[in-house]
Amino acid sequence: MSIDITKNGWSHRWQNILAAIDKTILFNSLWLVLGEAVSKGAMFLATILLIRYLSPTDFGHFSLANSLAVTAGMVIDFGLSTIVTRDLSGNLDSTQKYLSNILSLKLLLGVFYLFLIFIITFFPGFDRHDQWTLVLLLLALFIWFQDLTGLFASLFIAEERMEKLFFVQVVHYCGIAFAALVTVHFQWDLKGLVTTYVLAASTGTAMAYIFILKKNVRLSFRLDRHFISGLLKRSLPLFGALALTTVYANADTLIIGQMLGAEAVGFYQGAYKFLFVFQSFNLLNTAFFPRISIYIKTGDSHAFNRLNIVVMLFCLFILLPLTLLAILFIKPILLFIYGEKMLPSIDPLRFMIGAASVYFLRIYLSNILIAQDRQRLMFITLCTGLLFNIFLNIDLIPIYGVATGGLALLLSEIEMCGLMLFFVRKNTVMRSTSV
Repeated sequence: MSIDITKNGWSHRWQNILAAIDKTILFNSLWLVLGEAVSKGAMFLATILLIRYLSPTDFGHFSLANSLAVTAGMVIDFGLSTIVTRDLSGNLDSTQKYLSNILSLKLLLGVFYLFLIFIITFFPGFDRHDQWTLVLLLLALFIWFQDLTGLFASLFIAEERMEKLFFVQVVHYCGIAFAALVTVHFQWDLKGLVTTYVLAASTGTAMAYIFILKKNVRLSFRLDRHFISGLLKRSLPLFGALALTTVYANADTLIIGQMLGAEAVGFYQGAYKFLFVFQSFNLLNTAFFPRISIYIKTGDSHAFNRLNIVVMLFCLFILLPLTLLAILFIKPILLFIYGEKMLPSIDPLRFMIGAASVYFLRIYLSNILIAQDRQRLMFITLCTGLLFNIFLNIDLIPIYGVATGGLALLLSEIEMCGLMLFFVRKNTVMRSTSV
């Protein structure tokens, strides 16, 4: 009798856990999996083609220019895309007002961004390339189009219509892979490569805008000062978090470029690009975020708690074993994909794979804090992580080389994840449903 009760108990418990996987989350996750497979596959193909075609030094120059363009590009996002997803989730009546105002603001910020990039081209301190200025300006245009696409994608996420996001991703990322393929075939230089990148990004933006028009949302140039002022005030912590995240993601590359040169950047970025494939699990966080926002808005602690259990089981029984296997077999895999010239990429990559696992949980906790409108705590966490990461990189890279960048990434991710977990658990409202 006791055995039957135990089995029934376990059966009932697993039914409750599986019930946490909302049908909407499941449907959207399937589209996100497809989109992630296409985007990561296309980007990985482009990376392989470019690394095999370019020398480590040329790939390093390209990566340095991209890091500078991305870092400066934080001025055009300002955390507004996240606000769109959070505010419009479950409340789409204000779509036209939000998008018209934010799109108008982003167009103005984009002009300022291009001017800022032009100024950066004259900064001293980096190993110059003969195409430096034009490549950097073209990459800035590429980032600008990406940001506009991200704004439209934030609405698709709020609608929980991930199939729209999928088609935009296909156009954007397959265009990037095609750009790399054409560059290699015709033996173009970096100018030709980034020009085709811009064409791919602008096509993706156009497709996203068509989806917006099909929804009968007519966008116009509109700057409601009171509305934008309120948006900027609420997005300021998110912008701070975005700024810190952007600097955090690119500081190691820029520091390595300053201290060790473009070739070392090429090796380090070879590892970093491989890491993007392993980070595909984070698409689940994209699917979870609208649901987390709805659960917290409605006070549905029971559904929120079940979702936390699913995430915990995923980390323990899927993500962790895959991490260990990837670390164990990464050398033969990397040699097969990149070739022997990228052997120095292996050491930092081992640490990066470990960091990617911690990153998944950290982003999940970040989404909880954002949904609770507690961006300030996320900002504090990112401040500590960034300072810790920069300290480790500056102190150790000159001594131990590019592998230190991966180690610094792992240690700073652990530090930030622990602090965010503390903040989530400390919240008295969600204490009974803490992760």
